[in-house]
Amino acid sequence: LPLHFLIIDLGGGIAPGASRSKIRAGDIISAPLLALIEGIMTPGVRWNEPAPASDISGLLSRSLLDSAAARPVGQQNYALISRDYLNLNARVDFHFAMVDSVCGNGPRENYIRFRFKGGGTTQVQRERRAKFIAEVLKGYDFFTDQQGDLVTATILETENDEIQQRLEMLGRLMGFSRLLDASMRDDSMPGKVARAFQEGDYNLASLKEKPADADA
Repeated sequence: LPLHFLIIDLGGGIAPGASRSKIRAGDIISAPLLALIEGIMTPGVRWNEPAPASDISGLLSRSLLDSAAARPVGQQNYALISRDYLNLNARVDFHFAMVDSVCGNGPRENYIRFRFKGGGTTQVQRERRAKFIAEVLKGYDFFTDQQGDLVTATILETENDEIQQRLEMLGRLMGFSRLLDASMRDDSMPGKVARAFQEGDYNLASLKEKPADADA
């Protein structure tokens, strides 16, 4: 996987007899983790390259100072799982993401809570990326709140298949949004990038083909 994390199995999340050192996808039983991984592995999602028109030099300079942060880049991420439960806390580049979900057979118990905060650029650019994320989440019927560069979103009492679909979307969103704050040069970008995500343009080809639009 392009996103690495340690798994803590609370019971029933990993198949009996699986290796305790390196888990294969076929060893995972946890329904919400499987759904999230399905989204993470979506073809075309940018995990290994920066967004177009981004100020990567500034982000690289920031990384030299990042060891002083509360949780420096490179520290381990964790996923607590059971058959129906997932709590993932991850640092992805310069931002934090949290996914907490129950995905079982009882709609009244099912939920997703998502949190996203931070970035490696200016406060204005981080807030623009947060606005993009909030817009996407609202489109998937999450109750969403944005405060600065912090986005929190919740969906409650939803059928199993709909929870899985939204977890897959969050997996795609986590990869799509990495380093994206560096591309948020003006207030039009959140809407443009949200449309690209909704249309499946995960490589932001539309921005590459029309670079002048990024500075419009």
